[in-house]
Amino acid sequence: MFRILVVDDDAATLAIVQNVLNTIEGWEVDLFDSADRALEAFRGGQYDLVVSDYFMPGLSGGELLDKVRTENHDVAFIFLTANQNVETAIALMRSGADDYIVKPILYQELNFRARKTLSEKYNERQIRQVEREKELLELENQSLINWRILYAGKDITQTEQMIDLLSRTVNQGGGFNWLDRFKSEAEQLPDGNLKICDPLFSLVVRYANDQ
Repeated sequence: MFRILVVDDDAATLAIVQNVLNTIEGWEVDLFDSADRALEAFRGGQYDLVVSDYFMPGLSGGELLDKVRTENHDVAFIFLTANQNVETAIALMRSGADDYIVKPILYQELNFRARKTLSEKYNERQIRQVEREKELLELENQSLINWRILYAGKDITQTEQMIDLLSRTVNQGGGFNWLDRFKSEAEQLPDGNLKICDPLFSLVVRYANDQ
């Protein structure tokens, strides 16, 4: 379910927007005739989309956008604007808005732009998540490479077994916690290699078998 916050000081516009968005199954729409009250509600709830007029008494739409973006970069934000304010709306998009709709509001346009903006925001979040996971994977892979180098002087069977177990447990058992445990308990030998005590090695073996 999507939660939509709509703010406009014109009652007729609020009625039109509510009529359009309430026809979309699974969408919950909250209406406000004041940007100050809308901001208070935004801070107290979880919204997926803000639809806001630009010129309003008190807090303007531009000021509302600034405050929303200070607290949340992911929420979708669409401006409602009159024809003579299109250049202003475009400037606001450069400062953080996602789209704008020129009044009078048409059912098809609002429906399309609201869905499109929410979809784009979702895709942006997915891309960022994939990029973060890729960075973490690269870090973990580099750590595994470093451990392979450290164990190069040990018995090859034991080394490969340790690396294989570490590879399979690094994500399941808390990521770098295992690496930190090895580092803190490893003994530096005069020849540059590391010595791991049998209890620690057995602990890893038992943990991997439990998975």
